[in-house]
Amino acid sequence: MVFFAITLLASILIYGAYLQQRDAVIAKVGRIEAQQTAGLIFEHLYSVMRKGWTREEINEVIHHIGQRLPDYEIDVVRGGPVAKQYGELPGDPEQRRLDPVVAQVISQGKDVFMRSDQLLRYGFAVKMKSECVSCHSAAKIGDVNGVIIVGIPSARPRQPIESAIMPISTLAGVVVLVLFGAIFLALRARVVRPVQEFARRVSQTSENRAGTRSKPQPHWPQEILSLASDFNSMMDHIQQDQKLLEESSLLDPLTELHNRRHFDAVLARAKADADAGADPFSVLLIDLDRFKPINDTHGHAAGDAVLIAVANAIRSALREADLAARIGGDEFAVIAMATDDHDIDEVKERIRHAVASIRLRFGHHTIEPSCSIGSASYHPGIGNETELLQSADAAMYADKAARKAQR
Repeated sequence: MVFFAITLLASILIYGAYLQQRDAVIAKVGRIEAQQTAGLIFEHLYSVMRKGWTREEINEVIHHIGQRLPDYEIDVVRGGPVAKQYGELPGDPEQRRLDPVVAQVISQGKDVFMRSDQLLRYGFAVKMKSECVSCHSAAKIGDVNGVIIVGIPSARPRQPIESAIMPISTLAGVVVLVLFGAIFLALRARVVRPVQEFARRVSQTSENRAGTRSKPQPHWPQEILSLASDFNSMMDHIQQDQKLLEESSLLDPLTELHNRRHFDAVLARAKADADAGADPFSVLLIDLDRFKPINDTHGHAAGDAVLIAVANAIRSALREADLAARIGGDEFAVIAMATDDHDIDEVKERIRHAVASIRLRFGHHTIEPSCSIGSASYHPGIGNETELLQSADAAMYADKAARKAQR
């Protein structure tokens, strides 16, 4: 929109300059034509006056010239010295007083040119010369004996001038418009569109939508390419930070296992997949034995070290498809992609063995943690996530009671 406003303003200025130049040329051509016409009329009148023609004969010559030039205003006004010697002609006093061209010629003693929208007028000063003394004894050399007025309609020089320059000016206007159009398209392709692209990407970023990287084009200016590179680098860092934030929101900060939030989400998805025909699965709940005395005796740092070691042990005992999570203080859970009792028992034994292999020394004491494990398998259409966890929890407490009875 701004570009079109600038183009319109430039077009108006160019057209205004064209009109000004055209009027100046018209005035110059009209002045020359009027000056030459007035000079020819003077020469003709001077010639007949030297032959002794009467005033009536001179008026007849002026009338004949006017007939030959019907579009012209032609008039001859006597100056003061001639009027004093030979008498006033009708209208001459008023014309010397009221006509601005005649008044200026007489007062300034030189030719005068005036123009208006409709008429170009030239006043030719007929001055007293030495060879005129014999006939004009009342005048001094240099006095204005008369004024020859030649008026030319402005349309007369304007028409041929416009006919000559109109094709050129039209061509120039077309060239200017094409040039501005080319500049507009170039700016749009090289500047406006890249900026719009950035605006769209920034808008997507502000709305937290994906796909916000810019796609630089080879024809973009170097400055915008550099800006695009910086923008993409910034977006890479933002996306990396977002990924880290998302991952950290799903992980337990101490053990780096998945947290309860992620465990619940994966459990719900596994149930939905099983209901839709995917393989069934099992849930294992793991609770450490005698964990509270470890915190009470050796401090929370020792308890944290035990939890980290247990988490690593559980992780090492699982298969790639299984998922482990810390869901409470010393409680862990596993989603195992198996339901066969033999396979589940193998998973349990691997976890028990891995946990039982832990040896942590604090001062003169060695901590050897152990755990109780309960499991429950999910089959499509049988119960929900809560009931599944309740079954696994009951099995875990049963295991804990059995192990306690054996000690």
